[in-house]
Amino acid sequence: MTPFTAETINRFVEGGGLFTIATARMAHGCIDRLAAVNLTLPGVVMNGAALYSFTTNTYTHHYPITEDDVRRVADLITTNSAGAFAYAITSAGTLSVAYLRDEDLDHAQYYSEAAQAHQIEFTRLSPERWADLGTIIYVAVIGSDAQLDALEKPLAELGTVQTFLFRNIYTDRNCLEIASAAAGKASGAEYLRKALRADALIAFGDNHNDLGMMAAADTSFAPCNAVPEAVAAATTVIDTNDNDGVARVIMERFSAVEAPQDRAAVASME
Repeated sequence: MTPFTAETINRFVEGGGLFTIATARMAHGCIDRLAAVNLTLPGVVMNGAALYSFTTNTYTHHYPITEDDVRRVADLITTNSAGAFAYAITSAGTLSVAYLRDEDLDHAQYYSEAAQAHQIEFTRLSPERWADLGTIIYVAVIGSDAQLDALEKPLAELGTVQTFLFRNIYTDRNCLEIASAAAGKASGAEYLRKALRADALIAFGDNHNDLGMMAAADTSFAPCNAVPEAVAAATTVIDTNDNDGVARVIMERFSAVEAPQDRAAVASME
């Protein structure tokens, strides 16, 4: 994030605008990247599985995976000899993580420096004990491409969970992440819109996991280098983030916030 973008967002917030992020990242993976931004609203994190307050450092809302679905997911993972990280929200509103095998900790995407720096607790637990940590909201599966491909279809057939299969550009490994079917960037953004009684939701999105949020928004924007589906779904196509595209739209179109009823809730891409 450039200083210009951070400054523009901060001016928007100081003027009464409502701004937050919606991201596939874990909250601890966002904190340092967003240090220059005054995020007073909870962020939509983990593909919408939870909302995280950057002011209290706690999770304020989440979409649990049911106990039955946790068992079904765990059975499929074990049958396919895959590894996993299971993410739980504790009674204190913090995050605790179970991992299945010692070798799973080699996956720096999940057992990351950021997670360790922010003192996220990782505990080796068998699936039947995952719930000991709290309410399970997200599961990341570790395995070969063939193992993940074998899991995706039966997980989708459950109907009550959703999967996110993608290639990690840093590790060049496929990743399969699982959340409640009720979760999503759109769900998180709509929850905030209602809680804040905002008149409008303006969404910025660039990837497939942004499409639901963009469809739910009153107005949506996509940078010209977004995936084709996001470009097609957007109300308006804008410049890239390398050229401060989001910030320039906010500055030119939404900076004049005159009264509370005119405030716009903005969910940015990541």
